[in-house]
Amino acid sequence: MKVNSLLGDDNLIRTLNESKNTAEYVASKLKNIAQTNQFIQRSREIYAPVAYRAAILYFVVQDLQKVNNMYQFSLSWFK
Repeated sequence: MKVNSLLGDDNLIRTLNESKNTAEYVASKLKNIAQTNQFIQRSREIYAPVAYRAAILYFVVQDLQKVNNMYQFSLSWFK
């Protein structure tokens, strides 16, 4: 194929332009996804110490029944 025939092929040029536009769109969406993931990670790190302490408290209260049967608490009490 000659270079002139490639440059004159409207279908090829249109397809390449669509591919370029699609690549730019995908790149912008990937950038947004990366920003969202960073926000979620920062939010998760804020709540991690609270979740850790809550888990400890829950299992301590659950194990109180091993000390005495009177210490039986339900999940609704814990909440």
